[in-house]
Amino acid sequence: MKKFKAKYLLKPYFLIPLCLIFIIMMSFVFWYLMPKRKLTVAVLDKTVPATAADSWSYLGDVSNNYRKHIGLYWLMDYMKIVNPETGKYYDHTKDYYGPVLDSANRITSSKSLTDMDTVPDLLYLSDSYGVEIYDDRGITEDEMNTISLCHSSGSVIIGEQDILTTGTDAKVKGELENLFGISSTGWVGRYIYDLQDLTDVPYWAPDMWRAKYGQEWNCAGAGILLVSGDGDIIVLEEKTDFQSKNLLNISVTDEYKKEFGRHSLNYYNWFELIEADNATEVIATYEFNVNSTGAEELAAVSDTTTFAAVTRYAREGEAPAYYFAGDFNDYTTKRQISNFMFADKFFQL
Repeated sequence: MKKFKAKYLLKPYFLIPLCLIFIIMMSFVFWYLMPKRKLTVAVLDKTVPATAADSWSYLGDVSNNYRKHIGLYWLMDYMKIVNPETGKYYDHTKDYYGPVLDSANRITSSKSLTDMDTVPDLLYLSDSYGVEIYDDRGITEDEMNTISLCHSSGSVIIGEQDILTTGTDAKVKGELENLFGISSTGWVGRYIYDLQDLTDVPYWAPDMWRAKYGQEWNCAGAGILLVSGDGDIIVLEEKTDFQSKNLLNISVTDEYKKEFGRHSLNYYNWFELIEADNATEVIATYEFNVNSTGAEELAAVSDTTTFAAVTRYAREGEAPAYYFAGDFNDYTTKRQISNFMFADKFFQL
C-alpha cells in the first residue's frame, strides 16, 4: 500500500475543495462570534394564514402561512437581533400581532396591537389586508391610536403596502398618510409573468376588465396590471407597451446611495403608486420602462413614469417613519438558513 504524501495536499484537486470547506466553516464561526443586538420589535400582520388569503394566486404551491412577515424575521436572525427581555431570537410563528394559528393552521384567536404593553424600538406594520373568512381587516382607529402613541414615544415606524387600502377607513388612512408624509393615488399594481395564465392573474381582474371594456380578457405575455380603488383597470403588455423585458425597476435615488448602497433591480411583486409630500425624503423609486404607447396608457394614472417606492419622514425631534410602497416583506419560498456571514449577499445570487 502506498503511503499518502503531504505534497498531494498542494494539488489543486485537494487544495481548492479544502479552501472552500474552510471558508464555509469560518463564515458560520464568525457569525456565531458576532455579538447579539438587543432591540424591541413589534410586528403587525393580519394576513395569517397568508396562503388562505392568497390561495387563488398560488394554488397551494406555497406552504408558508407567515409569508407576509417571515422575511423580516429572517433578516433579524441574520443581524442577530434578539428580544431584550428574553435574550432569544424572535419567533415568526408567535412574536407578532394578528391572527393566531393552531397546529392545524386554523385561526383560533387574535393578538391585538392595542394589547401591547411595551413601547417598541421598532413597530413594523407588515400587512393588514387580512383573511376574508376572518373579520379583522385594515387598521382600526384603536390601532391607529396605539401606532401614534408608539411613534410619539420614540418608536421607529415602518409601514408596507396594504395598510392604506383594504379595510382601513378614510379617517385612519388620512392619519397614516400624515404619519408617513405621503398621499395614496388609489392605484396598485403587480407584475404578471403570463397574462394568459389565470393562476397568476388575480381572479377578479378578468371580471373588472369585462366590466370596463365590455370584452373578454384578451391580454397575453408578461405585463403590469394596474387597478384603482374605484374599479378602474389598465394592463401594460411587454410586447406593445415597454422598451424591453425590464418592465419595472426599483432603485435607490442618487442622494441616498451613500447611506443605503447603489441598489437597482427589476421588481416582480405587488406595488403601490404613492406621492411623497414636499418634506418627505424619497429613498428609492420605481421606474416604468415604457415606450410611447405605454406612456399614453400610463397617463391615465399619472403624468410621470417614476414613483416613490421607499420614503422617510421625520419631523424635528421625532423618530422617522418609513413607508415601503410594495410587498417587500413577502417571502414566497421555504425559509433559508441565515446563521452565516454574508447570507444576505449569498441569497441574492
